[in-house]
Amino acid sequence: MNFIAKCCFQWFCSCIPGGQELNYMLQRHFTKSLPVSKKKFLEKAEMARKHYENFKKFSASPAGYVNYYEFGAGWDLISPLVLHSLGVNRLNIIDIKRLIKPELVSDTIEKVYAYKNDIELRPDNLISVLRDKFSIHYEAPKNAKQTGFDDDSMDFIASNVTFEHIPTKDIPAVLDECYRILKPGGIFSLNIDYQDHWSYFDKSISHYNFLKYSEKEWAWLNPPIHYQNRIRHKEFVELLKATKFTILEEINTPSTKEDMETLKSLNISEDLGIKFAEFVLTK
Repeated sequence: MNFIAKCCFQWFCSCIPGGQELNYMLQRHFTKSLPVSKKKFLEKAEMARKHYENFKKFSASPAGYVNYYEFGAGWDLISPLVLHSLGVNRLNIIDIKRLIKPELVSDTIEKVYAYKNDIELRPDNLISVLRDKFSIHYEAPKNAKQTGFDDDSMDFIASNVTFEHIPTKDIPAVLDECYRILKPGGIFSLNIDYQDHWSYFDKSISHYNFLKYSEKEWAWLNPPIHYQNRIRHKEFVELLKATKFTILEEINTPSTKEDMETLKSLNISEDLGIKFAEFVLTK
């Protein structure tokens, strides 16, 4: 799909009542991107598993009850359900908008637990079933800058490709809130995707395409329903270092030779080419 066409549609969805639901219907029935493919599911499940491995590797807390927090879990709760299957005891999940859908959560349950889901999930029982059957306490809409959770209450925090969708000016407040609620010695495992997300839909553009636009131009190509902040690795690391967190580990995906050629053709500095990064932080 041409990204300009999708951009126009998502601007339309961003501006009308019920636009979020219309956008969901497009992804489910037209582009068929929801429910996610088995390949995409396995990629997301591996992210969740890696977060849990980071927690076990670096946590100073004794093994036992684990209180977990995640913001921006999306439509299908893949990460929380995978973590529940791995033994995380309580999962506190929030989102800026209520996105979860019974049919997508049911699909995830079947994929995670490898059996036919016989739990009838409906809009009216979804929250209670998640709480009672899977220890997932879901709240939305709720802002990650002000969660209302107690100080030093979380053993483990994770974030999956969410920070690139938060306005850059709001990232420090989100990080500070995570620091406030994380227990001393607790672990915050996160990843961030620096690539132009339009390129996942439109194969005619590069992963760096959005960097060629001015701020004014990009504002027209950045609908609220598909917001991307275009933050680069160096900027994000500076924001992390400005917090009280200690960075225990950083892994990033550097530019390939082909990427360098693309950056050069777009007249973009090579130091902006890092595409993906993972961090482990502690308090």
